[in-house]
Amino acid sequence: MWRYIWSAPEPQKIGYVFKLEHSYDMRKREAERLLIKHSNKVPLIVEKSNNNNLQTLENNKFLIERHVTIGKLLYLIRSKINLKASESIYLFVNNDIVPATGQTIGEVYDMYKDDDKFLYVTYSPENSFG
Repeated sequence: MWRYIWSAPEPQKIGYVFKLEHSYDMRKREAERLLIKHSNKVPLIVEKSNNNNLQTLENNKFLIERHVTIGKLLYLIRSKINLKASESIYLFVNNDIVPATGQTIGEVYDMYKDDDKFLYVTYSPENSFG
């Protein structure tokens, strides 16, 4: 029997700062307000994983159209942080799920949104090309 071992980068995110700074009721009210006002968009919280030297996003709240792909979100995050050409980043949803780059934000949101109706995404570095 063959045994396959795949090691993925670990996001090592203990808790989302957004969740620690805002109460559940406040987060849920804000997400519901955004969903009513912008029915074709998804509220996201994007934070970097702990213990890395990546730049922190200035604004970690995003409102992104449902048809946008994870690949496009990855490109958006890369453009907002300073990465070397040899660095790549991985996205994790709810701190443990790596979505496919072809999936839409709407699909991922429908499957993995939090009880407060935000989708929580963590980005983590992985060196590539040496």
